[in-house]
Amino acid sequence: MSTQVSSVSANTLRRVLVRAIAGGFAFAVIFTAFGSFGPFNGGAEGRSNSELVVGWAVGIAAAVVAGAVVWMAGKSGTRPGNVGGAANRALIFGIVAAVSLPVFWLGIYPLFAAGSFVLGGSAVREATGGTKVKAIAGMVLATIGVVVGASANLFG
Repeated sequence: MSTQVSSVSANTLRRVLVRAIAGGFAFAVIFTAFGSFGPFNGGAEGRSNSELVVGWAVGIAAAVVAGAVVWMAGKSGTRPGNVGGAANRALIFGIVAAVSLPVFWLGIYPLFAAGSFVLGGSAVREATGGTKVKAIAGMVLATIGVVVGASANLFG
């Protein structure tokens, strides 16, 4: 019976991860569009609309690739009893979300942050000691990445 319960929770966590990736993708599309076409886009002078659309399309393509990476790497962190793996992935995704800020215009930071939040949140509930610290550190880095990245997308 406990195996069945673990299987259900793993499937639930996978569904939550997929929803978080979808939400991160929507966030990326909206904020990169605002960054490309918004009122604070100071670098748009002298660029045609087609150049701006191509830049936005590149950002969308990068977000699709980032979402696939988060799904492929994150789904193994949803296995029952793999709390350490989930915490490690949460930390790695948080680091990538924070380190990707120099290329904030690509819009990949919300996808890695979403993976960090889902896996870190699941690990924090079950982990103790250093594993819990890793999960929390990943979520903190992801939060910093989202706040700074969204601010950069909104205000240039």
